[in-house]
Amino acid sequence: GYGGLHDWIRKYYGSPEKCYNCQIKDKRVYHWANISGEYRRDSTDWLRLCVPCHKLFDNKKRRELFI
Repeated sequence: GYGGLHDWIRKYYGSPEKCYNCQIKDKRVYHWANISGEYRRDSTDWLRLCVPCHKLFDNKKRRELFI
């Protein structure tokens, strides 16, 4: 499921330490954001994003700004 896939992503690709979009590397929380919506086990289908950028990416559907 959703949680298991995120566990798999963290296991194989590690925990994100900076944001792909804004490049911030401070003590924020970082997420793995899925690009395609298909949640594939493929590193090219994921982005490291800080929480504010992840919310913008998901809620505004502005994926073209990040890729």
